[in-house]
Amino acid sequence: MPHVCFFAKFMAAKLMTLMRQCLFVILLLPLVCCTRSEYKPMVRERLDSPVISNDISNNRVTSFAEDVHGHIWIGTFRGLNKSTVHEFHQYFCTEDSLSITDNQIQTLHRDRGGRLWVGTVNGLCLYTDRDEFRRIPMDSDARNIVQILEDKSGRIFANNSESLFVYDEESCRLVPVVERLDWSRPYFSRCFIGPSDDVFVVSSSEIRCYGPDVRFPKWSMPLKSADPYYSFMSQDGVILPVSYTHLRAQESRGLGDVYKRQLYCCAVPVVWRPLTRRRADMLILLLRNILRSVTLT
Repeated sequence: MPHVCFFAKFMAAKLMTLMRQCLFVILLLPLVCCTRSEYKPMVRERLDSPVISNDISNNRVTSFAEDVHGHIWIGTFRGLNKSTVHEFHQYFCTEDSLSITDNQIQTLHRDRGGRLWVGTVNGLCLYTDRDEFRRIPMDSDARNIVQILEDKSGRIFANNSESLFVYDEESCRLVPVVERLDWSRPYFSRCFIGPSDDVFVVSSSEIRCYGPDVRFPKWSMPLKSADPYYSFMSQDGVILPVSYTHLRAQESRGLGDVYKRQLYCCAVPVVWRPLTRRRADMLILLLRNILRSVTLT
């Protein structure tokens, strides 16, 4: 009989412990459910809206632009930033089709109409007044936009290192105008628009000039020092291809005569190697000052 009483007290104690645990779970369950329901909208708002921060999204800056409102846009290796003086609005690529096409920004451009164009490694997009981005379709698997150009008439061109595209205002898409910029090494090909709206293509072996209609080359000129990995055009139309050994200057204004098209060409040997982007820019500024004092023949 004493054993029976002891067993009954033991079972009663176990039952009370189990009831306390069940009661604790029942009371905790509504709190957990409410916490989850409050957390989900915060995550969704972060993805759909720009992130407001006191810092830039990434320290590796690739490009700058200023919009019509005076805001400075900063393209970085991870994200697009809009500076409003007091804070940064950070834009990222999300599942939303109205976001930027990729987080790695290559170039920014504000056109004559005040529109802001964003070139990424995964295509071109256009910023809208609704604080959104309209993605521009293009018929190419190579979507790395390295240059955005604009002529005097307001036409927008995009260079993906392989081909040159023009933006069609009616269909709102990029249409190829120069199918192949360079057959051997397309990754260093750059395009420029001259003072007379001529389109210039600097490849690894030559400089080609197209008319404003960009149908057929007007003339081409071989480069004696091959493989320029960077090139630049000054405001007065001087093209400066930069290789690992030389910095060259080529006057871009053709005169119609096949012999007079090669107006001026000089080669400045580079005494250090490799030639960095910063040193190349310094040489370009020095050479531009030299060209101002030289009379072209």
